[in-house]
Amino acid sequence: MVPSTQSEEFGCEDPRVTLFNDTYYVTYTAYSRRGPRIALASTTNFRDFVRLGLVGPDQDDKDCVIFPERIRGKIAVLHRLDSKIQIAYFESFESLADSRNYWSRYVKHFDDYEVLKPKFPWEERKVGVGSPPIKTDRGWLVIYHGVSLDRVYRAGALLLDLEQPRKIIARTKEPILEPVMNFEKKGVVPNVVFPDGAIVLNGELLCYYGGADRVCCVAAAPIDEFLIQMESAAT
Repeated sequence: MVPSTQSEEFGCEDPRVTLFNDTYYVTYTAYSRRGPRIALASTTNFRDFVRLGLVGPDQDDKDCVIFPERIRGKIAVLHRLDSKIQIAYFESFESLADSRNYWSRYVKHFDDYEVLKPKFPWEERKVGVGSPPIKTDRGWLVIYHGVSLDRVYRAGALLLDLEQPRKIIARTKEPILEPVMNFEKKGVVPNVVFPDGAIVLNGELLCYYGGADRVCCVAAAPIDEFLIQMESAAT
């Protein structure tokens, strides 16, 4: 995928991929002189993509991910407005792609949809979703990023209630990943670990992230041990 519209004139960035039924949905940041906006595409083979266009409000918004199944009958997405993580619900992907009236009402009361805002020093400047939610027997696992006042990007983790994902079951007090390697400290943008994807494979949680906006990286941990430690150390 390459920029193809005026809303993408400065680039297509930070894609997140969710398998929903038999289709992969890709949310990404469309950058233009108007600022970042949420865009959506779909594919079944990663060769041919259907672009569904901008799907968020007409204001700076990014870090959008889709839950991999319906929640109480609706499609749910997490995104970031005003340096906070928000949630939104839609009847269908068609309504998500044609949601101008929905967002005009939503932004007037967006505090009602807040999931997470900065709380700890390592995320004091802003927070944003990293990976699409992973369903576990303990809740929805979401890896997110936080930015400190000195602009260091770190990663944390959330467990959200399976039926009411605005409810936080657990939240890590300390980051689970932070720049310590040379390739995370030095690059296009220094001191950055930026998670965009995560999967569970053979009992391992694999978190894929960008290092200093220059290289692609992966970190691994046993998923059961990770969840137990996360809950024991969480707020």
